[in-house]
Amino acid sequence: MDRKTFIQKGITGTGIFAASAALGNVIKNDIDELKELDIIGFNHIPNTPSKILENSVFHKADSRGHANHGWLDSNHTFSFANYYNPERMHFGVLRVLNDDRVDAGKGFGTHPHDNMEIISIPLEGNLEHKDSMGNVAVIKKGDIQVMSAGTGIYHSEYNQSKDDLVKFLQIWVFPNKKNVTPRYDQITLDVNDRHNNLQQILSPNPDDAGVWVHQDAWFHLGKFDEGFAKTYQIKKKGNGVYAFVLNGSFDIEGFTVAQRDGFGVWDIEHLQIKANSQDAEILLMEVPMSL
Repeated sequence: MDRKTFIQKGITGTGIFAASAALGNVIKNDIDELKELDIIGFNHIPNTPSKILENSVFHKADSRGHANHGWLDSNHTFSFANYYNPERMHFGVLRVLNDDRVDAGKGFGTHPHDNMEIISIPLEGNLEHKDSMGNVAVIKKGDIQVMSAGTGIYHSEYNQSKDDLVKFLQIWVFPNKKNVTPRYDQITLDVNDRHNNLQQILSPNPDDAGVWVHQDAWFHLGKFDEGFAKTYQIKKKGNGVYAFVLNGSFDIEGFTVAQRDGFGVWDIEHLQIKANSQDAEILLMEVPMSL
């Protein structure tokens, strides 16, 4: 979608990408929607090849769902849009982990969401945002964006650059409260604070570091020197952790987890991670394992 069409649809509110049909008569598509889902546990039925321990799952980068729409190239860790794998539905309340690349001058037209906590983490480039709450913003690397869709919102996302790609993670978490008043928040973090450290970027507490969500979830980002090790302590008993490697390679609980691999583990009190390469980057997402 070009910028002219993006702006026009943002102003008129006409939806072309639907994440939920709950907000009225919108056109469904194969890019940004979810199939109906019954939440029945930590990860539905773990993939047999990826079930390396009784309390963990391992998702190789090349096992993710993939969709290339020309202007959008997206990898889906969990079932999303036309990628449907009953063994890869969710990890606890972590429902969506999309690794997106958007071409210069392109973007998602206005589309609806409801009853979902939506987190965007830019990795490269500038992403322009506009929503039905009146927010107009640009998010870039170092920023964290969150929306509580609650009773329902419309929004659009657009690559602001005419020349460069936008790369970002789109993450959806089931909330612990339904039909809350929709809200938007965006913060800029000091990326130096995650050097050989796990920088908190999200929590359930509005007064805590990072953004907050309606869920007992904690997200951390870290960038480590080769050989640096760190122990992550579980914040809430019963929660699990899904680790997603952004760059390089890590040793996690004795297993090598490489770039864009995902490793989920539960029934633990802490998690041991060690960087196997220089400037290795990781995202840790601690979430409840059931609603």
